[in-house]
Amino acid sequence: MSNSAVNNQDSALRSEDPNPFAIAAGMLRNDRVILLPLLLLLGAPVLFEALDAINSLPVPFLPIVLNRLCQIGVFAFVALRWRKRLASAGGNTLSFFTAFWRIGLVSIAISIVLLMPWVLAVGSGGAGGSFVLMLLVGLGLLWTYRMYLFFAVVGLLGMPLVAGMAKSAELARGNIAAIGRSLIAPCAYTLLLVGASQIPYPDGRSLSWLLVGSVAEGIFWILSTYTGLALALTLFSDSDWRRVGLDHYRTERLATLAKQGGEELTKFLSPRFSLAILGVAVLVWGGNLVRQFSEPPVAKVAIKEVVVEDYKIKLALTVEDAEYDFRGFQPLAFSIRTATGGELVDRLDSVSRDPDKAEQVLMLTKKDGPRTTLYYTFATPKSEAALTSLDNMWVWYKFKPLLAVEPERLKKDK
Repeated sequence: MSNSAVNNQDSALRSEDPNPFAIAAGMLRNDRVILLPLLLLLGAPVLFEALDAINSLPVPFLPIVLNRLCQIGVFAFVALRWRKRLASAGGNTLSFFTAFWRIGLVSIAISIVLLMPWVLAVGSGGAGGSFVLMLLVGLGLLWTYRMYLFFAVVGLLGMPLVAGMAKSAELARGNIAAIGRSLIAPCAYTLLLVGASQIPYPDGRSLSWLLVGSVAEGIFWILSTYTGLALALTLFSDSDWRRVGLDHYRTERLATLAKQGGEELTKFLSPRFSLAILGVAVLVWGGNLVRQFSEPPVAKVAIKEVVVEDYKIKLALTVEDAEYDFRGFQPLAFSIRTATGGELVDRLDSVSRDPDKAEQVLMLTKKDGPRTTLYYTFATPKSEAALTSLDNMWVWYKFKPLLAVEPERLKKDK
């Protein structure tokens, strides 16, 4: 049989393949007994974050590394589990370790590609820098899209690294919309659950609810694993399917899986229904953001000193939080305005724990103690004389006026 005939046959078979969301529903229903253990595995690294927050353990990067390793492990485990189920008698086998390191190598490379532009952009500015950043991010997203089905190619077809990357890029070509649709349900349900976990405390002050939200993030990795595998099953050619020793009755096997998923679960995974869930999630997140920007900070804040000079305001704030260890507190969220929100400063130049240092303190932790002092330097267009005559100066936190600066508290810089 000629290559064109084989390709035509493969295209005909693919056109008869069931809905990938129905296949994903069938796979999820068959694997329902392992879904909770997988979710707990994905949430396990969060416990290290809790220990770090409670006991100040010196392991800042350990949760991130463990979290990525658990994600890769779920990819490899689920893909190999379905390779074994779909294999015909005498089909080729692939060890978990081999699949893990192949998937892990590409997965970590994708993370580096996506993060590197932001790392390079730190401290740089200007239109040229922004253009380069956008270009690198675009290239990173393009490569991520081309490698999106790599875990399915390795797990189901058992392909080696280079051949698997080529096959993943081949499957992604012309299927950008299909890949996008496969991600709608994982994103929608994850955003809804994480957003719901933030409703009690939108700023993240509660460790318990923060852990619930972090565990809920595992929903994305589980659902995207199954929707990605299901999509790959419909995109594989029949020749690829037969070559690696999978079930000879491919069309019938996928149709059975689709039927096992059931109409309700298939509907829950469908793009149309998931878009409605995504809309609800956006509303929940929007409500959380409104509350977060309008509520006072978790820490108790008091003005220690305000010093003015030409075109500069120096502000010292004492902050105290023995209950929540500064979780949810954002040192960079302070500004100086009038009571009605009129701008008095151009920018925040520095925020430091030491009055003699110029730095940017991004966050405080329990290691800073229950009470500390932060020193702010703001650039302002006003002269020293204009600043000392002001009787309507306020310290704002996010979008809320917090503390009034009494005129008699203003000091001139010596």
